[in-house]
Amino acid sequence: MLRETVSVAVPLAKPSRSRFAHRWWSSEVADVVGEARRARTRAYRMKARRLEGEGEEVELAVRKARVATNKAKAVIRREKRRAERAEVEEVDEASLWKVVKRRLGEGTSAAASTPPLRKDDRTYATSPGDKLALLQPILLPVVEPHIVEAQPADKENGRTVSGLQVGYEFIVPPATSPADDRHASEHERTFADLAPSRSRVDDVDDAGDGNDAKTDWPDLQEHEVESALRLARPFAAAGPDGVPNLVLQAAWPALKARLVPLLTALLRLGHLPTNWRDATGVVLKKPKKDDYSLTKLYRLICFERCISKLLDSIVARRITHLVDLLKLIPPNHFGARPGRSAEDAVVCFVDEIRHQWRNGNVVLGIALDVAKARTCTLRLEGVSSNPVEWRSGLPQGSPLSPILFLLYNSGALEACETPTLTSFGWVDDLNVLAWGRNVEEAVSAAQRIVPGLEEGWATHHSLFEPSKTLVTRFSPVRDRSIDDPKVVLCGEELEYSSAVGMLGVTIDERLTFKHHMASCASKASKAMVGVGLLARSRGGLKAKFVRRLVEAVVLPRLTWCAAAWYKPGASVSKVLEQVQKAAARTVTGGYRTTSLAALEVEANLLLLDLRLTHQVFRLALRLATSPSDSALHARFRIARPAVPAKHPSPIHLALHSFPDLLQPHTRVEHIVYSPLAPWSNPPRCRLVVDVSKEASVEAHGREVLALDDAGGLATYSDGSLLGGRAGASAVVRFGAGEDELWGKKARTMGQLQSVYAAELEGARLALDGIQQSLSTTPAPSATLFIDNQAVVCSPFDPSPTAGQSARLALRALALALEHDHPSAKLTLQWLAGHLAAPGNELADEEAKRAAGVGDDEVGKSKGRLAGGRGKRRRGPKLFKPDQGSSSSSSADESGWEEDEEERAARLEREVARLSRLDSSTLAGPDGLVKGGTTLPKSLSSLKQAHCAALLAEWTRRSSLSSSPGAGLRAVDARPPGPPFARALHALDRVHSTLLARFRLKFNDLGSSKARMGLGTGLCECGEAVETRQHYILECSLYSDERQQLRREIGSSNLKMDKIFSPRFFQPVLRFILASYRFPQLYAPLPLVAHVAPGGSPS
Repeated sequence: MLRETVSVAVPLAKPSRSRFAHRWWSSEVADVVGEARRARTRAYRMKARRLEGEGEEVELAVRKARVATNKAKAVIRREKRRAERAEVEEVDEASLWKVVKRRLGEGTSAAASTPPLRKDDRTYATSPGDKLALLQPILLPVVEPHIVEAQPADKENGRTVSGLQVGYEFIVPPATSPADDRHASEHERTFADLAPSRSRVDDVDDAGDGNDAKTDWPDLQEHEVESALRLARPFAAAGPDGVPNLVLQAAWPALKARLVPLLTALLRLGHLPTNWRDATGVVLKKPKKDDYSLTKLYRLICFERCISKLLDSIVARRITHLVDLLKLIPPNHFGARPGRSAEDAVVCFVDEIRHQWRNGNVVLGIALDVAKARTCTLRLEGVSSNPVEWRSGLPQGSPLSPILFLLYNSGALEACETPTLTSFGWVDDLNVLAWGRNVEEAVSAAQRIVPGLEEGWATHHSLFEPSKTLVTRFSPVRDRSIDDPKVVLCGEELEYSSAVGMLGVTIDERLTFKHHMASCASKASKAMVGVGLLARSRGGLKAKFVRRLVEAVVLPRLTWCAAAWYKPGASVSKVLEQVQKAAARTVTGGYRTTSLAALEVEANLLLLDLRLTHQVFRLALRLATSPSDSALHARFRIARPAVPAKHPSPIHLALHSFPDLLQPHTRVEHIVYSPLAPWSNPPRCRLVVDVSKEASVEAHGREVLALDDAGGLATYSDGSLLGGRAGASAVVRFGAGEDELWGKKARTMGQLQSVYAAELEGARLALDGIQQSLSTTPAPSATLFIDNQAVVCSPFDPSPTAGQSARLALRALALALEHDHPSAKLTLQWLAGHLAAPGNELADEEAKRAAGVGDDEVGKSKGRLAGGRGKRRRGPKLFKPDQGSSSSSSADESGWEEDEEERAARLEREVARLSRLDSSTLAGPDGLVKGGTTLPKSLSSLKQAHCAALLAEWTRRSSLSSSPGAGLRAVDARPPGPPFARALHALDRVHSTLLARFRLKFNDLGSSKARMGLGTGLCECGEAVETRQHYILECSLYSDERQQLRREIGSSNLKMDKIFSPRFFQPVLRFILASYRFPQLYAPLPLVAHVAPGGSPS
């Protein structure tokens, strides 16, 4: 039905094959192509009826036809280049990535053409059909089911579950696990017996318990389906039916009444329609391979029906929630779930190695490689195969695949958890660490788990390739020996390597990461080549788009997993700085001889060491906000108190390198990645957001009149920020007219809090006030007016972002209000602030009063307004942390001989004591709630504060007299940052390149050429060396152009320290272009009005 409706409503376009459809086609091309066609026709006819004596005429006609054809080809090539250049020059925000993909596509698809594929008998498959037949068993293997007979459950054998049960409940074992002895003494860890896997320990412990843990699996809710559909990519590739997600999203109001019951019935019955299982498979080349005649160098992607993927995503979200709730996957299993990034996995890997080094152990790292982990139609070179029945799992790309694979291979990670062994997984990658006092003990520890792994691989139809498995000896000293024993896997001895690869990071045996930094520089340089093709001086992208490409494509490759290998404050490798300089040159168009410091300021690229430091700080925030059941949190609580003197890990460095923002006792809001079940019903609350400020004020007046008539409650909340300190307030109006009374409550929140967090806290105080008011005086409705649209639009959003805990608290209060007072209707309505609404003004005054009161003054006095309304401040609100905070103690000061666990527990007790007043809403005599400054710090405000600190450090360095880039500072003394480069980057590419070269003092003038040994540098006028000052202000050859420049900007601004100001870019460019001094970069300026100094646009 959907397909037919879409076909009727939006018929497929019929692309024209005419030459006129090409962008490069023009009347000139048409003329030369017609002339060439006529010349070829004439030559063909003369050759066909050649007579005696006409040989010379025929040869002349053939030559003319050849010349005309070559001329036509040359014109077409020229026009194609012109069209491509115009396409790049006309790029805007919407078309940037389309042009980039079209111009720089890697061409990894095998749909266009593939070389002949080699068969086992050394012959080759050449036709598309033969290639598909050869690739089918490789890409779509048939795996026979491994049937295990069910065993009776008893205390000795534990509980074995086989088969699949479909119903309203899933029966699962309780989420209990033995205590982790990762940080026990080394003697106990090294010589303890091999511990059973975590799942078997649970089964043994629970064998005698007759009560199984039951988790509800309710029917689908409309909001659950809508949420999954809203998160789907609108333009994702559609399946065989050709219906994309965009159609489902647009038709959702009409579909929901039928689609939700349909999906619910499918889940109840455990049935999927046959046509929903179809998928189209496209064969792709694996990138960066040498010989594409081998079938193993191709992979498959599948395009399912979007409606089928919608059902898959709903089930995947439910399974993911249950997996997190019941802790069915080991904490060290990263990937495929939010909050478990590749960088975190590498950081934990390196942290464990350094922890064992501190204990005096040698560590053995093993990187295991998996060889191979519905109906489908394969497509190659435009040819489709017959439908193939796929019986080897889910189609590639199914939303269910990641979480099911985590469950599928979690047993391998559990088998690797022993007192002398641990493992880290990333979907299908498995990295194992084994340790001992020497290499022999480490190999023995690793060898003990090999039989169990091999047995598990056999039963799971998985295959690890020993030839691709790497083993590395990690040791801080060079004590390698060729006689060291080796690990035997699948009957083969594994050779030792000097480094192991993990998720794109090359980890060498001494953790210097030199090879990894060289690899990062190489990958970033290759990406820079592609960006450079779009950033030519003539006909290239604007500087702002080039910078965006550098930020999105080059710098992530350059700083990949930097938190695992960079130490804040350390110098940056030269190979990384070379790529940074090439990126800055590409953005600005500057010359190679320009200093890196000046290029970075002109390109607005943050200094590389500051960028790496910020990446380490982000790791510190992830550690501080990690949930208690994550792998990061277990290591965070151990590393939090102090830094060891020997072998500090990346986690130690991240937590103790920013004492001004993060102290050991600093509390940061926790982020939970699955706080609520996907089927949880949101509160029944009406949300109102008007289209404009004036409309919100009018709607507020109507709502207040309606509340007065019905006897409802009007409540106002607000959050404020003054001097880096935040405050929140709520006021409740009782009665109306002469009987009007106001109840007020406020809370001071201290530093490092955002306005958004203060607004959420104000809304929480307001909902608590509504709850108390309705308990004493029932009312049919209550409306909370909030002057922050972000809070009103998503007040109960549980997504793992800043403010999550406050939004969950709002959700809990709204649900409690709904439960205790089911007849009362709650409304959250946006009211624009500072527009003379009485309740909003009163809430604003109370919030400002709370922001200006110190926490030690709460409850002592009434206080006064902190500055009243004040003037509106412009620009971002930055936070200024106290500079007097002491740094965290080092290992030497804290006494590292103390047990790590005891030190961590003591700090946890101290932090828990600070959190006792977090949820308090009891106000003192002054109307202020205690404990505000001990609230967890806002995640977004910490990021903002650190970015401000980095910008301040960049400004300090660039202002030093010894800093490179004096030529730029002489003409523009503004501090670096986004405003510095915004005006320059908005110009066309050729004009921004011209100005940047002048501003950077390295250009095509004589003085710059003389520095490179090219000529004497004397100007053509013969009066002086051709510097930029001589060229613009003194040279007699350009007197007329200079007079026009003086009229445009004024004589007082005709100075080198003012002329390159952003407001004079257009007049200076007109002067440079009028002089024709740089013909290779000449391009007329767009026709825009210029502003005379002190006047109006002319």
